[in-house]
Amino acid sequence: MSAFLGWQEDAGRIAFEANKFNADVNTVLGLNVPTGNLDIDSYTINGYLDFPISSRLEVYGGLGLGVARVQINSLDDTFGNAIQATSDFGMAYQAKVGTTFAFTQRAELFGGYRFMGTESLTTASDNYLNQTFSDQVYLHSLEMGLRLKF
Repeated sequence: MSAFLGWQEDAGRIAFEANKFNADVNTVLGLNVPTGNLDIDSYTINGYLDFPISSRLEVYGGLGLGVARVQINSLDDTFGNAIQATSDFGMAYQAKVGTTFAFTQRAELFGGYRFMGTESLTTASDNYLNQTFSDQVYLHSLEMGLRLKF
């Protein structure tokens, strides 16, 4: 789920974006894991360039920079222990490409591809022998939404 608030000027846009992603985890180090998921919260400032194809159709590209936090929820290790852990906020970056179709001057439908990555985030386990886990997050996602202009 995402929410944007931004400013558009000619062929460019700047937007603040807040995201909440959820990803199921089904392998750890190549071993099958029966349950678990990650919650990823990110907050970025994005810059976009819009390229008109027709009066209603545009393609866009954008880059963003901000922060992200990862939370591990009920991830079972190979011994059946459920791991809960939350990271501090760390640097996040993203790139986007997509298409926009304008219904009116104030309402647009958009769809696109997003790549988001983070620096190495360290999570401290709340219940797993005070262990820490550290890794980068790479997220590939498709997005679709309605953009309202005020």
